[in-house]
Amino acid sequence: MGFLSRELRGLSIAINIAAAGMVAIFVYIGVQLFVWDSEETKIWAGLEASSKSPPETHPFGELEFICFTAGSYKQELDDAGRRLGRDFFLRSDCGKHGSCCNINSDGGGIIATVKDGTIYCKQTDKFWFVVPTYGSLCTRPDTLVVRKRVFTTPELQPHYAITTPGTQYFEIGEKTP
Repeated sequence: MGFLSRELRGLSIAINIAAAGMVAIFVYIGVQLFVWDSEETKIWAGLEASSKSPPETHPFGELEFICFTAGSYKQELDDAGRRLGRDFFLRSDCGKHGSCCNINSDGGGIIATVKDGTIYCKQTDKFWFVVPTYGSLCTRPDTLVVRKRVFTTPELQPHYAITTPGTQYFEIGEKTP
């Protein structure tokens, strides 16, 4: 009886270790799928605050420029920068930490921030934005205009990937002089 008891205890411990390992794997996968990375969270929070009337804060105040695009991001960001009289050198430079290279633009879009002359790009996967004019926009933070919208009908589809009525998105624009 003592021998069988030890074997069952050993088996029980092995099963508990395996179960704990499976739980750890599921938790890790869940965090990867459902928790936003900190940069995307900061951008979303900044757009959310900017969409209030009047804006609650100036979350992008430390930036020189903030740029938005949903298409072929390097070309569109270069074009938007040129409209401002700036060249962000996207064709030859991958931006801070290589953030502007090898981005898959199939997500919600690409947001680029420029601070101290350095560009940083971030693909958005957890929220949507639309730039009605030009398809892309670079602007100074003090001229940024953000409106929170809800997609209602396919006839008014603001972005190729927003297809479900009720989907919230940010409409991005700028103040005109």
